[in-house]
Amino acid sequence: MVQVKQLKCNVIKSNQKIEVMKQILWTICFACLSILSKAQDTKLRVAVLDPTTSGIAMDDGTKLAVQELISSTFVNTGRYIIIERSMIDKIIKEQSFQNSDMADNSQATEIGKLAGANKVVLSAVSMVGGRNMLSIKVIDVTTASIDKQRTKIVGSNDLLDAVEPLTLELLGEAAVYVKQNTVFVNDEENQPLQITNKKNQNNSDVVKETPKSQIIEMGQLMTFEDGSKGIVFYKDGEHGIVVSLDANSCSWQNPAKSRDIVDIMEIPNNKNDDRYFSAGRGVLFTASIMSQARLGNALSFPAASWCVNHGTGWYLPSAGELVHLFKVANRNGEINDALIRAGGIPLDRGWHWSSSEIDKKEAINVSSRGWASGEEKTSSVSVRAFRTF
Repeated sequence: MVQVKQLKCNVIKSNQKIEVMKQILWTICFACLSILSKAQDTKLRVAVLDPTTSGIAMDDGTKLAVQELISSTFVNTGRYIIIERSMIDKIIKEQSFQNSDMADNSQATEIGKLAGANKVVLSAVSMVGGRNMLSIKVIDVTTASIDKQRTKIVGSNDLLDAVEPLTLELLGEAAVYVKQNTVFVNDEENQPLQITNKKNQNNSDVVKETPKSQIIEMGQLMTFEDGSKGIVFYKDGEHGIVVSLDANSCSWQNPAKSRDIVDIMEIPNNKNDDRYFSAGRGVLFTASIMSQARLGNALSFPAASWCVNHGTGWYLPSAGELVHLFKVANRNGEINDALIRAGGIPLDRGWHWSSSEIDKKEAINVSSRGWASGEEKTSSVSVRAFRTF
C-alpha cells in the first residue's frame, strides 16, 4: 500500500510539472506572438501603383515587371508591408479611376487611403532624347505630400535593370548601378570632356572606367556628341548635371488667348517644389510641357522649347535643381568663372524660370540668391537649360 501511494504521489508531481511546463511554453508562445505583432505594427503599409508613361508605349508585362521590382525591393528591406495588388485593382475598378489618374497625387492618395496604406509609391517612365527616364516617388497618404523622389535617365534597353537600384537609392539603401554605353574620354589636357559611345568588333558595348586623372570636376566644361556644351555644377560619381553656356529671356507660356493657358496635369502643383532636389527631375516636367505643346499651335511654351532646342537631353530645370545651381554658384564663384572661361554668359542676377508649376496661372521662378516664388506664366523671365550626364 505504501508503494502504491508513493507511486500515485510521483504521478501527481509529474503531472504538475507537465502542467507547469505547458504554462511556460504557452507564455513563451504568447510573448513571441506579441513581439511579432508589434513588429508588424511598426512596418509601414505601402501601396505600389502601376507605372504611368509619357512619350513611350509600354506593354502590360513591362509595367507589371516595374511594379513588382519596386514592391519586392520595398519588402526586402524588412520595413514595409505591401498592399496586395488584387486589393488595389479592386479599388481602382470600384472607384472608376483611370490609368491617367495614377499620375495625380491627390487621386493616388485617395487610392492609398481606401487601401489602408500609409504611403503610396508612384513611378513614371518617359522617353527623352531616345532614352528612358525613370522616376519613382513616395507620397504620404496623410499629408498628400511627396516624401521622397528619385529620377534616373537610362538607355532604352536598361529600364528594368535600373528599377531596383533606383528604388534602393530612394530608400537610402546601398545600391550598385552601372550605366551602359558610355565612355568618358579626355584626349588632351584642359580640353572639354567628350562623351562618346564605343562598339567593339562584335558590335557589343564597350564600357571603360574613367581614369583617375580624368575625374569629372565641378566647373568643368563638357562637350556632348551633338556639339552642345555645358558647365558641371553637380556631380555624383560619373553622373551629374551641366548648365548651358547661354541664356535667354522669355515667357513660360505664350498663349494666343488667355483662355489657352493650361495646367500641365503631369506636373504636381506644388509651391514648395524648390525644396526637392533630384537630378533630372526637370526632365519629366519638360517632357510633359512639350507633350502639351504638341497638341496645337494655340499652345506655345517658349522657355521649355528654348531649352529642348539645345539638343538631345537638354531640359528646363525643376525649381529644386535651380536652387541647387545657385547655392553652388554663390559658394565661391567657380561656376561663373567657368562660364566666362568657356566664352559663355555668367549667371543672371535676376529670376529664372523652372519647369515646376504652382497652378494654371503660375509657375515657379528662382532668384540668383536661391529664393523661389510664383510668377504668371506669361511674364518674361531669364532661362537656363540643363542636361544630365
